[in-house]
Amino acid sequence: MLFVLLAPAAWAQIASLSGVVTDADNGEPLIGATVVLRAVGIAGVVGGNPTDVAGRYSIPIIPRGVYTLTIRFTGYQEARLVFRLAAGEAGTLNVALEQKGFELGVVVSASR
Repeated sequence: MLFVLLAPAAWAQIASLSGVVTDADNGEPLIGATVVLRAVGIAGVVGGNPTDVAGRYSIPIIPRGVYTLTIRFTGYQEARLVFRLAAGEAGTLNVALEQKGFELGVVVSASR
């Protein structure tokens, strides 16, 4: 019975994070973007997953604290955001990634 009484207090210390990752130019969702959450000052990954078909991600059950969210997608600039989550907070971070400029290498060959 004691566990049942303490469980709501324990859940009040937990936060969550969700959001949508889109293309900054056209607003289209980026399907399969890599989303990684790390605690600031502590080694290791706290959570993360790829975005779904609507560009959404969700990371549940995060202890309160300061975090770095890193989002990567091939052909786009990486995004890094530092933020604080309070106990019981359901944070939302929507991110629009910019496309990288591509340099095309040109190879010229000649023969006689």
